[in-house]
Amino acid sequence: MDGPRDLSKLFRPESVALVGCEPLEAERVASWPLHNLLLHASPVRAWPVSTRHREIAGIPCHRSLADLPEVPDLALVMSGSSTVPDVLAEADRLGVGAAVVFGGVDQDTRDWIRDFVTQSKVAVLGPNSNGICVVEQRIPCTAAPFAALPELLPGPVSVVSQSGALISSLVARLRRNGMGLRLSCSIGEAIDVSIGDFLRHVADDAGTETVLVYLEGLRDRDSFLSGVRTAVAAGKHVVVLKAGSSAVGKETVRHHTGGLVGSHAAFRALCEAEGVFVAGSVDELTSLPALLRSHSGAMPALGVVSGSGGIAALLADRLTAAGLAVPTVEPEIAERIRAAVGGAAHLNPVDLGLHDEQHNRAAIRALAADSRIGALVYGAQAGPDEILGPVRAALIEVASAGIPVSVWSAEGRTADESPDLKAAGIPVEPSIDVLVAGLRTVLLRDRDIMVERQAALDAWQPNRDRAAEAAALLRSAAPGGAVPGQQAWRLLAMYDIPHAPEYGAPTAEYATHLARYVLGYPVAMKLSHVDLAHRGRAGAVRLGLADADAVRAAFDQLVDVRVRLDLPDAEVVVQKSADPAAELIMGARVDIETGPVVFIGTGGADAEAANRVSMAPAPVSPGIAARLVDAYRRIGGVALGEAGAERLHLVLANLSAMAMDLAGDLDVVEMNPVLHRAADSRAVDVLVYRAPLA
Repeated sequence: MDGPRDLSKLFRPESVALVGCEPLEAERVASWPLHNLLLHASPVRAWPVSTRHREIAGIPCHRSLADLPEVPDLALVMSGSSTVPDVLAEADRLGVGAAVVFGGVDQDTRDWIRDFVTQSKVAVLGPNSNGICVVEQRIPCTAAPFAALPELLPGPVSVVSQSGALISSLVARLRRNGMGLRLSCSIGEAIDVSIGDFLRHVADDAGTETVLVYLEGLRDRDSFLSGVRTAVAAGKHVVVLKAGSSAVGKETVRHHTGGLVGSHAAFRALCEAEGVFVAGSVDELTSLPALLRSHSGAMPALGVVSGSGGIAALLADRLTAAGLAVPTVEPEIAERIRAAVGGAAHLNPVDLGLHDEQHNRAAIRALAADSRIGALVYGAQAGPDEILGPVRAALIEVASAGIPVSVWSAEGRTADESPDLKAAGIPVEPSIDVLVAGLRTVLLRDRDIMVERQAALDAWQPNRDRAAEAAALLRSAAPGGAVPGQQAWRLLAMYDIPHAPEYGAPTAEYATHLARYVLGYPVAMKLSHVDLAHRGRAGAVRLGLADADAVRAAFDQLVDVRVRLDLPDAEVVVQKSADPAAELIMGARVDIETGPVVFIGTGGADAEAANRVSMAPAPVSPGIAARLVDAYRRIGGVALGEAGAERLHLVLANLSAMAMDLAGDLDVVEMNPVLHRAADSRAVDVLVYRAPLA
């Protein structure tokens, strides 16, 4: 079936058939959904379907869906892979609205489901799902362990996960962080109902504030982005954790880009441009909902306070290292803090060393009143409640006045162990790393990037003639292989990317002719071959050749290198030497999951070691290109100066056009180095790889 799925029967069923249901005492996957429905007194009418049992938990069993007293809204298919086609076909004939396929299936069944969902109106979740749970309505149609607990804690967080086993852990962590669950969905293999479908569904759910997404692979980029845009436009916070952040270890090392612009980095860049928050760990994923609820829109300037000078200093150090401001307070505020806790007091962070209730409350109120500060962070130490209780009361007072407050518990308490702070909606985090990472994610969000991204998408117009010519050029290489040097330079020329071309020299004498009459001394000489990516590392580069004798000697040396490398068809090429300049790496990559991205970073032979690169999904507008260059500067890249920055913006925009034109054929184009000066920027080395076969 084409178009988005109607998921109303999946998440709001009035009746459910449990196909393959087992007795509750069996404690199997096929036992738990009925157990959970009964445990939580679900209003849903539950119909066990079994050919093995006459009744389960006092409820009569029926032999098939067709034998039921009514057509169920939802069918839970727990009867095994071989039965799935017959059950789904029967559900389709009867008009069942949705089905969940529990457990894995064999390849033949998987292929059958793919064909079935193109023709059926039944919304199929799975296979390899463990179900759904709608907490407030008490609809735990799931085998997830959390649903077997005596109490389901309702809240504003919905969870969708490719790993069903992970959901219970996420729910437990959310609970410790003071957050309850709205909906859960184990997406499984997502043959039909996708994460994008779930995001579109919760976009219309008033009770969902934040959606947590766990991904192991992005199977349908367009559906995912459509769901993200719908949810974000509806005001939902979408937070994603994607497995595979260490995928760079699996990336090919044939070019620097594999180590710098891996799939996970490209995914993060895409998410940030679409307004999605990206978590780096399960801890971060489950801590962000509370921070988003209390801190969204706050200024990224923090007031730090603690009863311990060491804790206060440590917090301030970690926050500033993460790029968050801990500003000096205003003069009037400084006087109020000094009056409260003494003339030698640190003014931000504030050390509440006096442990005096009245003075500590005054200091906290004063810090919160500073117009330069967007939120307070409290470092909580262990101690008696008669000392710490009044401090917490002052923080609650500040939070109730609309100033965001978060707490790092140095003794390791959670929100669930801090009931007064939890009731006030103040996030409490036992890990300083997780708290700082969460504050950075929430407060340093670039709120304008989504507007720029949409403008770039709206403005993009492909040049079809150029795209066809460039694609034909790429196809001169084998799938997954390198494009020969001259074709690679030609590709740059087609997209108006400044470069220093290389000229083939079959003999030493012709090399001297090129150097003297075509290029002018000094020149560089190299070997060019599709299997020779890192020419410098292979000893296949000679620089600064200032006369004919040097050129002849270099030619002979490169011929020897060609023999040593066993590359008899490698070509000796000559290139005009470039004056010293800042070395950048620039390029584009088409990621198999997230699509085309462009990047800029520190170049040269040590590009991977420097690991300073910024990237953005294509298409790239001039505004996004400027942001990329600015981001590169912020992460400590080489000094670029203001002169010539617009040239780099144009190069990034042209690389973006190339990546968009060639999204089906290009793997990577890497220019390293690009030599950047005030008056000139040009690529002096380029690698282009064709995309491998899907």
